[in-house]
Amino acid sequence: MVAEEVERLVGSSDLLGVPPVYVDVGCDHAGLPLTLLHRGALSRAIAVDVHEAPCVLARENARKLGLDLDVRLSDGLDGVDGWVDVVSICGMGSGTAVGVLDAARARIGAAIVQPNDTGETVRRWAAHVGWSVARERGCWDAGRYYGVLVLVPGAAPDAPDALELAWGVRAQRDVDALGARLSAEIQRLEALGKPATLPRLAEQHLAHARRAHPA
Repeated sequence: MVAEEVERLVGSSDLLGVPPVYVDVGCDHAGLPLTLLHRGALSRAIAVDVHEAPCVLARENARKLGLDLDVRLSDGLDGVDGWVDVVSICGMGSGTAVGVLDAARARIGAAIVQPNDTGETVRRWAAHVGWSVARERGCWDAGRYYGVLVLVPGAAPDAPDALELAWGVRAQRDVDALGARLSAEIQRLEALGKPATLPRLAEQHLAHARRAHPA
């Protein structure tokens, strides 16, 4: 799912024939950039990690696949000079991901973030610095919900309210996945005897979106 979002952004970029600068931060074994290189979606990719062991593994995987991957030991984008067309940050806590983006946001064209916790921190950061969420997609894996947020510089035409910051209904592209997540959250809160006002409201907005844009 993240790979598809990277391909969409790269494909829609007006780069006048110049290969895009794509960086995967926190690359682990470099599965994402290697997948994109193998598909031919990118001519060049940079994979960075703050730890040496993932960098060694990434280089070895690239060697086995016969792919040219630029692997760097780096804290966020510190080891990458200049403009970055697309950066992906997957599997990190939202606070860590936001820290990486905030340190280099003046030289980032677009970001794809898949936090391993909540997307609210990412949405709030984007609204605070004048960025916007272009779209979101959600999925379930091993009983957990994960969201993928595509962020771009420039404030949204309509400032996000508390509902949007919490749940990202407006930019959601997978209403079924988010609908299941909202239902689970409502059940959790009600089991604790707590109000579920916000997720119920988000559920209503999502139902409206489903009627307006049926699958």
